[in-house]
Amino acid sequence: MTSLPVTEVRWRMDAVVGPRRWNTWPTRLRPPFEGTIHGDQFTVRRAIGHRNSFRPQIHGAIRAIPHGTAVDLTLRLHPSVSAFMAVWLTAVGVGCVVEVVATIRAGSVEAFVAIPFVMFAAGVLMCLVGYRVEATIAKRRLAELLAATPMPTT
Repeated sequence: MTSLPVTEVRWRMDAVVGPRRWNTWPTRLRPPFEGTIHGDQFTVRRAIGHRNSFRPQIHGAIRAIPHGTAVDLTLRLHPSVSAFMAVWLTAVGVGCVVEVVATIRAGSVEAFVAIPFVMFAAGVLMCLVGYRVEATIAKRRLAELLAATPMPTT
């Protein structure tokens, strides 16, 4: 929420959102966010100088409230990243089950049995930590640019 009027928030969003770029080379003149704005709706992501698949897509809506403006945000992983990680975690999860069954049948534990479990844990941590860090940065940066009070992260 911000005490700014809706027109000021729209103007600030226009000022901080540029077109999507396919290259990731950092430039000082690049706006801090890239994406599209259509009236009171926008879809953006943070403009960074490197690749990060866990950078959230931010879908937002600007709406008037009695003493200012509310900016409602929905942050999500890119659909292709979500699909890839679902396939990855499912395959590795099946590998974990196979290793447990094989270990039970063999009656002895080999060192390589831990590999699928480590891969599964790494995949989950990449999703959780990578996304959470990027989401926190993006929400804080948007709040600063719009002079808004951010809602707590859930």
